Amino acid sequence: MRENNSDSENELESEETLAFFTSQLRVPKVIYTTVPIEYPDTSSEGVATVYNVTGWKNHTDAFSDIQYSTNGSGGTTNIQECPFFGGIPVKKNQRKCQGIKFCQFTDPELVNQEHCSVDFDSEIFQHYTQQNNNNTKEAKTYTLFLAAKDTPCSASVQDTVKCSMILSKSCKRKKCDMPHTHNGTIVRGEIIDKPCQVRFIKFIPYDIVKCPFVALVCVGTHNHPPPAPERIPSGIKNNLESLITQAIQQDDNVTSRSILSGNLLSAYFNKETLAEVHVSLNNIDKLRYLVGKAYKTLHPFGQGVIGIYHDILNPKSDLINYVRKIDLYSNNGQVIITCMLDNQAKKLITLDYFQIDVSFKRVKGEINEFEINTYDSKHHLILSFCRIFTNVFTAEGYHRLFSSLFQIIREVSGQSIQFRHIHGSGIGCILADLDTAQAKGLGLALHDLDHEKSWETHLTFILKTCLVHFERNLFHKTFTISTKNLIRQIPNATSKEQVHDLLQQIEDTNDEGIKEWLNYYRQSYVLSSLNKYVSNVDHEIWNKSGSDTNNAEAAHSMANREGKQLKLLSAILKGKRYDARCYTTIEVHDKNGVPYTHRDKSDVKRLQNSIVRKTSRIQKNKVSLNDKLPKSSKKRKLSPSNSRTPIRSKENHERAENILSDNEEETFSKEIHKKNLELELKEKEIILREREIKARVAEAEARMMEAKAEALEIENQQKR
Repeated sequence: MRENNSDSENELESEETLAFFTSQLRVPKVIYTTVPIEYPDTSSEGVATVYNVTGWKNHTDAFSDIQYSTNGSGGTTNIQECPFFGGIPVKKNQRKCQGIKFCQFTDPELVNQEHCSVDFDSEIFQHYTQQNNNNTKEAKTYTLFLAAKDTPCSASVQDTVKCSMILSKSCKRKKCDMPHTHNGTIVRGEIIDKPCQVRFIKFIPYDIVKCPFVALVCVGTHNHPPPAPERIPSGIKNNLESLITQAIQQDDNVTSRSILSGNLLSAYFNKETLAEVHVSLNNIDKLRYLVGKAYKTLHPFGQGVIGIYHDILNPKSDLINYVRKIDLYSNNGQVIITCMLDNQAKKLITLDYFQIDVSFKRVKGEINEFEINTYDSKHHLILSFCRIFTNVFTAEGYHRLFSSLFQIIREVSGQSIQFRHIHGSGIGCILADLDTAQAKGLGLALHDLDHEKSWETHLTFILKTCLVHFERNLFHKTFTISTKNLIRQIPNATSKEQVHDLLQQIEDTNDEGIKEWLNYYRQSYVLSSLNKYVSNVDHEIWNKSGSDTNNAEAAHSMANREGKQLKLLSAILKGKRYDARCYTTIEVHDKNGVPYTHRDKSDVKRLQNSIVRKTSRIQKNKVSLNDKLPKSSKKRKLSPSNSRTPIRSKENHERAENILSDNEEETFSKEIHKKNLELELKEKEIILREREIKARVAEAEARMMEAKAEALEIENQQKR
């Protein structure tokens, strides 16, 4: 499209003299411009368009932005002295217009429409750019026929559907979208090429710096209507590619829709829609292609495991010093990608306890994310200490995962991870959801560090079960209420003997499935993970470590806010950014004394809030209990003689009793849980008081020592 034809500053015409480009090529009309022209003028004598390319990034944009297909037959020659450019050497490149494509049923008068210049407001151009009406009853009927049966129709059909399909030479379409009738048959028109004899002659000086001008001479008359402006100008295309690349670097989950609905268009082009930037971008496929091209450039091997390998090889990659190791196992196809910052490894080895859990929402596909988490009460943050992406969750898979993790911690932090029951100090408790494969894998990894104990014995010294998961598993069992209440007492039993006594009472109930339940929970490491008096974990650490994996669940939730169902590479990059933000917050707090928040986030306050929430839920359940009962249970009981439906009434009463028993069970379990929380709160308060007393005693002793030192110094001075 020729831009700003009426702008005298950008374009000047001179028709008074002939312009000589070679001894045999002269043109009567020369147009000067400083911007690319998409539809350059032409004539039988020739029209020259001269571009001032000063300040352009690429002078060839003058030719690449032309909407005509200019890659026809021709060739390149060198001219040592070009008269138009003052006798300097130039390169001459001559090509023919490749014409257009059209449907075989397009009106011949339209196809053969000649032109030398383009005016989009002209009646002819408006006529052929109008879309065919595919919504008529006739068109819909023909379309259905073509979709259902690709054979000639036996009925006689009149040729009534007209077409004005004109396509650019680069279009790959083979058939017309519009159904047509031909000799009584419904068909889709064939797309036909129409060549053109217009010559495009380009003149480019060899020294473009000294002579910042290029010329395009068009000779001949186009024997076809102008193609639609579907080619994106180079300048706009470059800016759009920069926009997409920047968007991907900020959020590696970019789509064409996210760009259209975001604010980047306004920032780059000061436009609300792409069609306002250039009409060719009204075709969404253009944007989709550029987005795909940008991803292919940034991630030529995709965003899976191979793509991560390739990304790490780039010395400027964001994954360096985060993706520590990629393990691939051929026997079962397991992938283990361990990600950890330096600060995460250094802080992990200082912990007394932590929580482990797997997130199943972050990554799209079969790979999931394993995390180690804990709550940092000093900085009021839930921290992650590693992110491990894997696809096999068997005992063997977890064994490999933990063994690889222990090795990486040693390499990154410079120190081996310590476990209290093996090394005398270090990690004393690991809180988990009692996944059997996960527990065994951890036990096997600990057994590798200390062969004197079996993997089950190792777990009795370190593993603790999340009571929320324990209660959730129990809720789905079909045991009686009394049996479930006995089971719920196991975590709160005050001695090992009481635990075994409860197990015996549970066995005596003979409920369906109780033997299988006992066979599992009587395993040494399972039972010890439920009660501190059976466990070998230090009681002080047991009390401090909490009773659930809510910190891990909260960490998953916060990470999921960065995005869910992500590609693997995107999930890793977003995880790194989130972890880096958390540890930067800690660094600023420690260095400058500015905390993450001034709200009361202490363990005591958090437990109090938890009790308040649970109490509120219990009260709501009691209030809504009547709403769950059938209406018949709320009415007075009719006598047998007056009851119209005694059988249905009996069923309703049974349903009411079942609902009441279920709600009583739920209410009772919640009351027990509330009491447990209250006991834990009291234990926390006692621990805090003990610490406070110890601090006061130490402070008093220090003051006494200072007083003695001062008295001794005074006594020495008096003697002198």
